[in-house]
Amino acid sequence: MAEASRRSFFKYVTMFLGGVISVVIGGNATRYFIAPAWKQKRETWIKVAQFHVLPNGIPVLKLYPAQVRWLDDYSGIGFCLVIAGKRKSDRLQS
Repeated sequence: MAEASRRSFFKYVTMFLGGVISVVIGGNATRYFIAPAWKQKRETWIKVAQFHVLPNGIPVLKLYPAQVRWLDDYSGIGFCLVIAGKRKSDRLQS
């Protein structure tokens, strides 16, 4: 039976510890990149205006107050709402 030298013992111990550390770091890195695929997205709807109040065919500017992540103050996000076509209530009146 061959006698193990001190140098070969430390070589195997270092390789074993390197493998353990690689498995731990690799497992965590894999979980970090795969986790968003398992995360369920929530649909959030924001009530911005009453549908019957919006004029037909005319763009209406609405501001939604939202905090921009890199700023400390709240600023509005602007968007336009346009009703295209006739609504059921418009068809009933004509």
